Amino acid sequence: MNRTISIRLGLVALAAATLGACGDQGEPGAEASASAPPRPAKVMTVSDAGVARARRFTARVEAVQTVDLSFQVGGRLVELPILEGRVVEAGGLIARLDQADFERAVREAEVTLSLRRKEYARKEELNARNVVSDQALDEAEAARDLAEVALDNARQRLDYTTIAAPFDALISQRLVDNYTNVQLGEPVARVQDVSELRLVFDVPEALVATVTKGRVAGVEAEFAFAPGQRFPLVYRENATEPNDATQTYRVEFAMARPDNGLTILPGMTGTVIVHLLPADSEPGARVMVPVSALGSTAEGSFRVWLVDDENRVRPRAVTVGPVIGAQAAVTGGLSGGERIVTAGVQALRDGMEIRPRDGIGQ
Repeated sequence: MNRTISIRLGLVALAAATLGACGDQGEPGAEASASAPPRPAKVMTVSDAGVARARRFTARVEAVQTVDLSFQVGGRLVELPILEGRVVEAGGLIARLDQADFERAVREAEVTLSLRRKEYARKEELNARNVVSDQALDEAEAARDLAEVALDNARQRLDYTTIAAPFDALISQRLVDNYTNVQLGEPVARVQDVSELRLVFDVPEALVATVTKGRVAGVEAEFAFAPGQRFPLVYRENATEPNDATQTYRVEFAMARPDNGLTILPGMTGTVIVHLLPADSEPGARVMVPVSALGSTAEGSFRVWLVDDENRVRPRAVTVGPVIGAQAAVTGGLSGGERIVTAGVQALRDGMEIRPRDGIGQ
């Protein structure tokens, strides 16, 4: 433990011992304490996750992907119902060409196929009676098969006259006007995949493994235009090569599209809060308690006051590690799920009944 932590823990022990000594003067004894009404006390349930440290990063909102949509056939545009800034659900209509010529091509291919099937059936019957040759039958069969392929192609080209949203698509830009002629492959609209939103930010090399390998208590995003609201994030991917100038790594987290009417668009900026768990080099540091929960024994060691099912307190010696802000890492003697008193511990006595109040106390 370094000098700063030792000094802070020493001050905690000195304050607890001093207050405890003052409280012992004129103490009426266990019998009087037992007859007194329960003493109100702030109580918390210890969590294995403890109180994580937080790092904040400026992040940029990005779409999962940005795509320019185009037709696979050319023609006259007759439907373009999209508006920039609106979201079209997956499968929704983006644009449609005039289908008249393509529908006629399908009908023509259907008629041709019907004729070829009849010709093949007739020649098959004649071949069975040795009226036509096997070659003529093979040619009729090939003509039938080619007619089937032609019909499939005609139907496919008809399908190509419609562009549907391939995902939940935010219309970023409308690139043509309705009722104009467009060529095969000419971009009609630029859309962004907002089935989820990505928050992209850079982390230093010392933290990239921590952030990407799950050694975090949680990751959230907040936005200046939505005060008081935080949105949970889920890790998606990270770059494996650093930025040459900054030696940082690009990391992407995902958030669901808000369902409360809040508009968050690609290109906006936000803040990502990464709640870091204590380092693995701090044994037992995942049990964190307020410094105000620590008392001292006559021997100078630390203790906390546990609360049992009958709301009576019992002292227990604990081993204390690093102090992080107003929190202390308990490295021994305490487990997650146990209840402890977090304020006024100098006034407690073994077996004293308390009236619990929620809160960690300061």
